[in-house]
Amino acid sequence: MAVSLERAPLPSGRPVDSGSTSTRAALTAAVVLAIVASTIGLWQLLAREQVFGADTLPGPWAVADQMWQDRSLLVANTWTTLSEVGPGLLVAVGSAVLFGVLFVEVRAVERLLSGPFVALLCAPPIALAPIFYVTFSPYVEKVSLAALAAFFPVLVATIAGMTGIDPVLVDVVRAVGGGRGQAVFKVELPAALPSITSGIQIAAPAAVLGAILGEFAGGSSGLGVFMLNSLTEFQPARTWGTGVVATVLGAACYLAVGALRRLVFKDEPLPLRNGRYRGGTGAAPLWSRAAVLVVSVGIAVGGWWSALALFHLPSYFVKSPGAVFQFFLGNDGASGANRSSVFAALWQTLPGALIGALVGLVAAVVGGALLLRSRSAQATVMPVAMVLQSVPLQALAPLIVVVLGRGLVSTVTVAVLVVFFPCVVLIAFGLRSTPTAALDVFHALNASESQVMFKLRIPAAIPQFVAAARIGLPTALMGVLVAEFLASGSGIGYLLANARQDSQYGTVWAATVLVTLVSVILYASVGTLDRIVTAWYVDGGSPDG
Repeated sequence: MAVSLERAPLPSGRPVDSGSTSTRAALTAAVVLAIVASTIGLWQLLAREQVFGADTLPGPWAVADQMWQDRSLLVANTWTTLSEVGPGLLVAVGSAVLFGVLFVEVRAVERLLSGPFVALLCAPPIALAPIFYVTFSPYVEKVSLAALAAFFPVLVATIAGMTGIDPVLVDVVRAVGGGRGQAVFKVELPAALPSITSGIQIAAPAAVLGAILGEFAGGSSGLGVFMLNSLTEFQPARTWGTGVVATVLGAACYLAVGALRRLVFKDEPLPLRNGRYRGGTGAAPLWSRAAVLVVSVGIAVGGWWSALALFHLPSYFVKSPGAVFQFFLGNDGASGANRSSVFAALWQTLPGALIGALVGLVAAVVGGALLLRSRSAQATVMPVAMVLQSVPLQALAPLIVVVLGRGLVSTVTVAVLVVFFPCVVLIAFGLRSTPTAALDVFHALNASESQVMFKLRIPAAIPQFVAAARIGLPTALMGVLVAEFLASGSGIGYLLANARQDSQYGTVWAATVLVTLVSVILYASVGTLDRIVTAWYVDGGSPDG
């Protein structure tokens, strides 16, 4: 039986005052212009006073002049990067939505494949880029890195959107004879589309940065190649000009997706959180969870070995699981020293990543609440956050290290910057998506704004909070790695840079596997925390039931 569902019209509020709307728009534009003018003025002052050293930071007019001279080169390289970003983003969105649906609808698939997927997506891109470059063609390598960078936010947003559906809607479809497929395509996916498009908004600038990172590994054209050549030739004005273009490109992709989302969905709220996977089922037995873990690890290791055999990868560059296993358990002196250096570097990296992730998440929660309450705050916070997200981390990290010095403060700062933007977008979307009918009930009962926030908006937005944490923890670790790789002089990222230069590929692979395992553990810990918080905040029961 065919099922047709239509969204009921939202309750009408007070009539819109066109004059006040125009005033708010003018104030928003004024705030944005003031931020831009202040940023350019501060930039010019820092450049004139040579705060970071002679010729390190060129002034905005010098950068603009160089950009004008390089306009034809910048246009050509921008088109090259876009030709990599477009296919990468399409591949990421299509595959992420597909696997998101599979993970939600078939729990066995989620249990078996989430580990290998998270492992692949949490692997350091600075280690994957040269591996992909020698494995695939240069173009496929760049598209692959763009797709990997964009995949994770869309996957998490898809899962968050589909697990936020009111189960009553699904029950209605099944009650009138609809099957599981109709429930997915007529209720769950349509209701999850606003969340998915929010994930695509986050993924679009990430795809740009992924393609640029792929161009850093090698190639003849593209913004990454142009930037790297400018760095090598010590042309700071050209380097900064390329960074500005990359920033504008990432911001333009974000704004384009946002405009499309607002045009199609008009910020309509989602139903409340789905309880399909809570209450009544209980926790899986310990033996079952252990079996799933063993099979999941087997899939990951089997895929690794299969890739080595399928692509005939040279063992000098690409190490097998057995070689990495031997590295960690070998008894000879050289392996022991290298193993100790890997673990020592990891302990240098983790504090900055964890502190940065925590600070970034807290800032995102505060920012999300401010965006909900104030249009002026939205006009102030979002442009700054969007620009910071769009700036290539390869250009931003060395400047942060120059300003703040080598150490914990600089790595924490990098982690906060890379975590804040994607998390504040998801959290603000979740807080804004509270159903209007539920808000009307609270207002009819004269509930205060704090009661509405803590008793309604936050419980309804728990899927987006979880999605933000799942994105934030691995992202913070990757941001710290890139900062260490480029400029900090310590940690796993610095170890990877030195090991690659010295052709110690065993150390490179061991460090990559160790960082990946840590990322997977952090990702899985969020799921455990989600069950505990949901049981306490929403279900009113134990984490298992």
